[in-house]
Amino acid sequence: MKHFLSKMKVIIPVVLALLLLGAIGAAYGDELEEQLENTREKLSQVRVEEDQARGVVRDYASEVAYYDGLINEKATRMKDLEYELDISRDNLYMTEEELEEARIELEKDTEILNKRVRSIYEVGNVSYLEVLFEANDFSDFINRFELLKRVVQQDTSTIEQVRSDQQRLNNKKADILMQQDVLASLI
Repeated sequence: MKHFLSKMKVIIPVVLALLLLGAIGAAYGDELEEQLENTREKLSQVRVEEDQARGVVRDYASEVAYYDGLINEKATRMKDLEYELDISRDNLYMTEEELEEARIELEKDTEILNKRVRSIYEVGNVSYLEVLFEANDFSDFINRFELLKRVVQQDTSTIEQVRSDQQRLNNKKADILMQQDVLASLI
């Protein structure tokens, strides 16, 4: 029995030590299991936050693409407007040159008409019939008639030319005003 007691003295502490170790291991295992569960929850939460952040990034990326498209449209429209503005400025410049040419022509034709009126005033009021009846013979009459006809045609042509030049000048002025309005609307 002594041997049994001595074996028991050895077995009981070993069993007690194993039980103690098992209890400590179970308690430590529960703690590790709890830490593992907490880590999994944190990882899951981080993944949710990551997905949300990616969604926000996708939203911003689509907004950036949208605004890039708008910027490109506006840049294209601006180039088109600049082109139209250049064309309008060129047209205005050409019309101003044409206006100046029309003004010069009007001045020339007006000067011719003024000279004719001045010469009529200086010579006095000559009746066309007087000129015709002062002819010496029929041939002189026909010559005077042709000359008077040419003078009348020339006077009529000069008057019509002055009217035409004046109308052309007025039209060019109206064109310039219209083109200036177009330019103002483009600017």
